[in-house]
Amino acid sequence: MQTPKRFIFFFGLCSVLFILFVGMINYLVNPFLMFQQSAANDIFTYKPEAATRVRTFKKYQADSQDYDVLIVGNSRVEMGLDPESPYFENQNVYNVGVPGLSVPAQIAYANNVIESNNIETVYIGVDFVDFISQERPNFRDFKFVPDKKNDYLSATFSLDALNASLMTIFNQKKYSSTRTFKGFNPANDYTPILKSEGQEVLTSQKLGSLAKQIEGKRFYQQEMNESEQSPVNILEKNVTKWKKSGKAIVIFINPYQDLYYDALAKSGLSDDFKTWRSIVKNIATNTDSTFYDFTNLGMSHSNLLNGEEELAYFWEPAHYKKELGEKMLKVMTSQHQE
Repeated sequence: MQTPKRFIFFFGLCSVLFILFVGMINYLVNPFLMFQQSAANDIFTYKPEAATRVRTFKKYQADSQDYDVLIVGNSRVEMGLDPESPYFENQNVYNVGVPGLSVPAQIAYANNVIESNNIETVYIGVDFVDFISQERPNFRDFKFVPDKKNDYLSATFSLDALNASLMTIFNQKKYSSTRTFKGFNPANDYTPILKSEGQEVLTSQKLGSLAKQIEGKRFYQQEMNESEQSPVNILEKNVTKWKKSGKAIVIFINPYQDLYYDALAKSGLSDDFKTWRSIVKNIATNTDSTFYDFTNLGMSHSNLLNGEEELAYFWEPAHYKKELGEKMLKVMTSQHQE
């Protein structure tokens, strides 16, 4: 009868040791950017698997980090506005831009960061495509429900995280996809695509996906105005709240490459786009916020090339590079630095 007991004991001991080993590896490698204090963060600097968990780690990454400036939006700002820009001078900046989120979800993520930091200035980048729909919209509120305990347990002890850790260890390469600890996406993975496939291929792929994204959609102004849960009213309501709490607010319209504007025109959205721009400007006026429309900046920098015959300021028609983001920040930060 001793053999089964010894087997159970050693099996249990080995299981515990294995779980602890998995946890140690996942904590040190930190593939999903969940652990700010990991001793190996400087060793495993590229986090290619973080792209699969952006919506998770950006719920917690900025917790109690004493950020005083927040960048809000979707993948445009995540790839275009670097929190480490010299234009922020000595300010501590976090980029909470998350690809594919609706405006209410973007605002919810922003509020989550604001609750755990003494944010003084908020930069909000807005996109026309986040305000259009295929049918007359029935808006719903976005429920932000962090599951911190389970998210951290999964990032520490799961085999999925272990697999991500192994992928991270073996993909410490210059052009690996990654995110920074301040929420920025340097778009490292775009460079080899441009070099191997060329600018034309990347541009064509994006225009094809954009055409499907906006096909048959319109900007329903009346419904936007009438519904409290619409992107327009959610944006104005929260900006008003932030202003009342003493924060400086900068609302800006993200720039696109000229081919993007051409795609909007082909879909019959030019007038809707013009109306939307006016409404965003009115929100800024109504809330006493600073407003910038970078539409013309995008147009004027659309086809400028760098030394490698690639677009100097755009990755493709929908996403601007850090180089254009620096020009935007030069303008926007001039009034918001002490």
